[in-house]
Amino acid sequence: MDRTLRLLTVAALVTACGGDDGDPPSTARPAALTAACADDTTPEDAWRCDTREVVECDCAAEAPEATLYVEHEACDPDALVFDAPDACTPGTYSIAVQTEGEPICEATLEVVDTRPPVLRTHPVELWPPNHKLHAVTPADCAEVVDACDADVRLTFTWVHVDEPANATGDGNTEPDIVDARCGGVMLRAERQGGGDGRVYQLGVRAEDDAGNVTDAVCVVYVPHDQRGDEAPTPAAPAEGVRDVVACADAAE
Repeated sequence: MDRTLRLLTVAALVTACGGDDGDPPSTARPAALTAACADDTTPEDAWRCDTREVVECDCAAEAPEATLYVEHEACDPDALVFDAPDACTPGTYSIAVQTEGEPICEATLEVVDTRPPVLRTHPVELWPPNHKLHAVTPADCAEVVDACDADVRLTFTWVHVDEPANATGDGNTEPDIVDARCGGVMLRAERQGGGDGRVYQLGVRAEDDAGNVTDAVCVVYVPHDQRGDEAPTPAAPAEGVRDVVACADAAE
């Protein structure tokens, strides 16, 4: 009989639209800015010198685009020179526009990150049901992609199990949830002999540097047997029946 634990996972994918190998994106890729001379056809709400333009941070292949309209009596669009800021780093940037070496105006570009991470979860199977405790981390059951942040934080926020700690045919071992922390939890590989398998559910949260948050639910299950049944997709338990995971250390 195979007594090897099968912890079926996919390694956590935490990227910000980097290269094919998952490398972090460049931190020096400029925004796709253009400059044009303002005239009577320029829209009233266009970005002009001495004003501020806001663009969304994006570390993908195509940088955020913005057009700066310059009002100057000797404006020549082919002679306008400026340095585009880093589109991968949120912040406020001053853009000095020059023509033929002479400064003519200055504008402000603000790069913001308001989009939450995209969080995907997949089930984790514990087998065999030998009553042993096994460590499960957020990276074992979740993948996250963020348009701006290459280091999104994944944590557990709550945990729930659909079977009692001790019941008929489950081996009389407890507790079944041990050392529940933000960064991981110990779960017991057991289930009731007369049931249809055990399901642990864990709230998982992705938070980027800008404070944007996405919540989802991870499922860790102990099947009744190895008939090949699909992983369960239970509804998340109500707030009152969840065991909250407290983060003692914010850096955990």
